[in-house]
Amino acid sequence: MRPAHFPGLPEHWVAETDQFASEKDSCALFMNIWRKKNPKEGRSLFIIHGFGEHSGRYEHAPHYLDSSIDFIGAMDLRGHG
Repeated sequence: MRPAHFPGLPEHWVAETDQFASEKDSCALFMNIWRKKNPKEGRSLFIIHGFGEHSGRYEHAPHYLDSSIDFIGAMDLRGHG
C-alpha cells in the first residue's frame, strides 16, 4: 500500500507484479515492475532494496525518473516484503 504522501505513477506508466519460486527451495519471491506504456529507448533500472525494506516502497521512483528511465524492476529479497 502506497503511503498517502507518495505520488502515484505518471499516467503513461503501468504497474505489474510477478511471483516466482526460488530454484533452491521453492520459496516464493515477489517482484514489482513499473514500465512506460510506450517506451522509446528501453532504458532500465533494477532496484535492490535495503535492510528492513520491500520493493513496494519504491513505487514513487517512476515519478522522479520519468525522463531518464523506461522500465523499473524491484524484487523483494528473501524474508522481506
